[in-house]
Amino acid sequence: MDYKVAVFAYDFCHKKTQDILANLYILGINDVVVFLAPRVEILNNGSNKPFTSITDEDVENSRTICDNLNYKYYIVPHNENYAVSEYSKKHQRNLAIISGARILKESIINIFEFGVINYHPGPLPETSGLNSIFWMVKKNSRPVATAHFIDKKVDAGRLIDELQINLNKDDSFSIVEHKLYIAQLNLHKMVCKKIYKNELFESKNIVRHSKNNGMSDKEIHSTMDAFDSWKKGFI
Repeated sequence: MDYKVAVFAYDFCHKKTQDILANLYILGINDVVVFLAPRVEILNNGSNKPFTSITDEDVENSRTICDNLNYKYYIVPHNENYAVSEYSKKHQRNLAIISGARILKESIINIFEFGVINYHPGPLPETSGLNSIFWMVKKNSRPVATAHFIDKKVDAGRLIDELQINLNKDDSFSIVEHKLYIAQLNLHKMVCKKIYKNELFESKNIVRHSKNNGMSDKEIHSTMDAFDSWKKGFI
């Protein structure tokens, strides 16, 4: 097989996009096409706070990153089936990776012969959807990050691999979030190595009967009260 990679990313300064693209390049994957979606503000379910992706003042704009890495890119909403399909056919893309995206339609996923890979900060299916780390605490789930092929269900599909993080008793909530983020990047590096070597991805089905809803501010506050006891169970 010969993997031809596309990346679904955001058209603004976005840390995960920068790190995903940089690691593709560092690990020898130089032929990449990036679909950059414009910013769209959405509200968390049950919360007055808008959902925002991880950004950082020191992160470069995604277009600049693509230019510096010599990656082709297109500014296109990820739900525009015709545009994504045409650009993918033009560049013969057969595998996609998500560094930042809204929910992808089944018709978009089906464009890519070898599938679409996502990295999730939690075990699946227990922590599907938004607020994954809070669901991890509430459900007393293992502290792992997940790499998986997506399907039409949110945070479902087929499991590629998991990576468990090590917890310390003094870890703050933000430190645990950061460790889960690094675990996602380490899974991405494993994926990149397989892509570079054109190795087959082994995967197994994720059985997800229902998706978690976004948590309200009240639910998040209540879950935070259980953080220390959850953490102790995995040290």
